[in-house]
Amino acid sequence: MDIPWSAPVRVEIKNGKYRMIHGPVEALECLTREWPVRDGPYFDAAKKSCEAAIARAKPASEARDIFISASLEAFLRVH
Repeated sequence: MDIPWSAPVRVEIKNGKYRMIHGPVEALECLTREWPVRDGPYFDAAKKSCEAAIARAKPASEARDIFISASLEAFLRVH
């Protein structure tokens, strides 16, 4: 079961297509399956933070913030 974020993150993955991410489960799935840039400190931190939020070891809001940073690191548009 996903832990919903206070507000979803709308991220442009490729070719102008956006995806709404509602929580750490969806974020981790996106990072694992669709992410265009798989290196960088925020990419790794976002995966670990989402896993920790899913395990309820860290707040979901922290995972959201790091996911946004990973999106910017990968030069993705975030809304």
